Amino acid sequence: MKLTHLLTAFAVVAALFWWVGAPLDAQQIAQGTLSGDAAPEEDDALPPVQVIAFRSEAKSVEGAVVLRGRTEAHREVDLRAETAGLVVSQPRRAGARVTEGDLLCRLDPGERQAKLAEARAKLAEAQAENDAAEALVERGITSANTAISRRAALQAAQMGVRSAELDLKRLEIRAPFSGVLETDAAEIGSLLRVGDSCAR
Repeated sequence: MKLTHLLTAFAVVAALFWWVGAPLDAQQIAQGTLSGDAAPEEDDALPPVQVIAFRSEAKSVEGAVVLRGRTEAHREVDLRAETAGLVVSQPRRAGARVTEGDLLCRLDPGERQAKLAEARAKLAEAQAENDAAEALVERGITSANTAISRRAALQAAQMGVRSAELDLKRLEIRAPFSGVLETDAAEIGSLLRVGDSCAR
């Protein structure tokens, strides 16, 4: 940087300091005059300014903040029928609170009890035939293939009973967790097929 630039900058800073920071005479400030200025005439005086004053009192104010948003379910599930049947339970309405395990739809059992009894009878028959075949195989009267066939029939009968029992359990559709019904449950008398919705 050139020396002339430095000197110029220094001169400007010194002039500003003298102009801004020069002390005023306290007596002149009190009288409202500065050196070289004359006191203002009475006629030149400004009119008085009107002010309004009041006492401030503290008051409690209720504030409100209006927020707009959208709620979203943490979990949501459509409860669907796993077997077909007529709804025989009174429906719950949308907005109702339910807890885990609450009954939402009950289906008419129809002939399912009779089918379960028939499956149990077939199981008893298959069990007896299997026991007889195993006894005959041990005594060498019948072939091992016959015993295998009877054992397979016994297992099929066991699965038939299990399937009939499971079909009866599926007649009741219950809430898998606690929550709020988004839709009405199925109306009484409605026919639900496999996959039809009971409630959400």
